[in-house]
Amino acid sequence: FLDSERAPGGSSGGEGALIAGRCSPAGIGADIGGSIRIPSNFSGVYGFKPSSCRTSFKGHQCCTHRYPYDSETGIVPVTGPLGRSVDDLIILQKLQISEFVFEQDAKIPPLAFDEKIVEEYANKTKLRIGYLISDGTFQPCAGSIDAIEKSIRLLKDAGHELIALDNAFIFEMLDAYGRIIFHGGREDSRALQGETPLKQYEMLA
Repeated sequence: FLDSERAPGGSSGGEGALIAGRCSPAGIGADIGGSIRIPSNFSGVYGFKPSSCRTSFKGHQCCTHRYPYDSETGIVPVTGPLGRSVDDLIILQKLQISEFVFEQDAKIPPLAFDEKIVEEYANKTKLRIGYLISDGTFQPCAGSIDAIEKSIRLLKDAGHELIALDNAFIFEMLDAYGRIIFHGGREDSRALQGETPLKQYEMLA
């Protein structure tokens, strides 16, 4: 069961691994730039990042020991569900967006879960789905490429529209993301002062 040669991704990797190992039926993670979606992908479970400020951080311990909506937050984090199916995510999301939560956390807008959106997508027969096989720097292993290409074929056969994404935007996106996350006032940026960063991390210093 335990394979020390593999990692579950992060930062909600423990949650993803527990769900994949059937130690937990579902769970809640936190996400800024992929911390729900990456471990979900690594462990073969489902994860969803809601819109920022849509769900509560009450009871969620943050690494900075502060509520995440402060003046130094460049990209606002959000909590979201992980589970073994899309239905699991819907159940958890309904719990996260409920009257009880609205009463407990005044920072969350009291907007009810929209059942119509679920019904709309459940009845759609054709979706537009973008895909990326490589980011242009790190080539996936043969097994991953085979899995992506098989998924593309199956989705096309099911009538969906598949669009190959241009990976040229990735480095521009990563640069902007890094500068927002590690802008001068952040604790993370201050912690790097006095260090000689690797070339790949110069923009973060």
